[in-house]
Amino acid sequence: MGMQRKGQSRVWFVDRGWWLAVVEFQPSAWSKGSYLNVAAMWLWNAKDYWSFDEGGRVESFREFKDAEQFSEVAEALAVRAREEVQVLLQRFPSMAAVASHLRRHSDDNPWHTYHAAMAALAIGDVDHAQKRFRALLAVRDEAPFMIALQEKVKKFAECLASGAEPVAVVAQEVEKARALLKLGPLDTTSSDHRQGDAHVQR
Repeated sequence: MGMQRKGQSRVWFVDRGWWLAVVEFQPSAWSKGSYLNVAAMWLWNAKDYWSFDEGGRVESFREFKDAEQFSEVAEALAVRAREEVQVLLQRFPSMAAVASHLRRHSDDNPWHTYHAAMAALAIGDVDHAQKRFRALLAVRDEAPFMIALQEKVKKFAECLASGAEPVAVVAQEVEKARALLKLGPLDTTSSDHRQGDAHVQR
């Protein structure tokens, strides 16, 4: 499937440029074995850690008893992971599809609002992005993450007001995220990049 492993961890991913399809065979602190988490991670929020933005746990904990028993368990988990990744890739074949999906999220969750705004910017839908930005800036919450998120949104709004291209605003944030996560740079010469579906330079 073209998946890559994150170092020597239990995390695997498909790199779609602007987002990742992430699989985690999550260990337990109490027993040997594995959970299974599969989700999309949007890369327009630059940070140095991985997150499950759309999706989550798809299999409960499977305990390791012995090598023979767990070999069957591991194969079953891998098959389920493949199926779930295929669902993600089919659901989000383009940035337009991502934006359409995220547009349906309400503003109840600030991260849903932020992701919807950035996906809208990625396809040039500035009106919807600004609507979402206004909703975020209207939130009265002194939590550190919310203050930081609002500051980021203000900077994006200023860039747009100064005439920056919407797609370029998103691409710059994606580039920062990719650098922090030690992923390859975007191929900014690709025509797909201009439509919000960037290829990756290897």
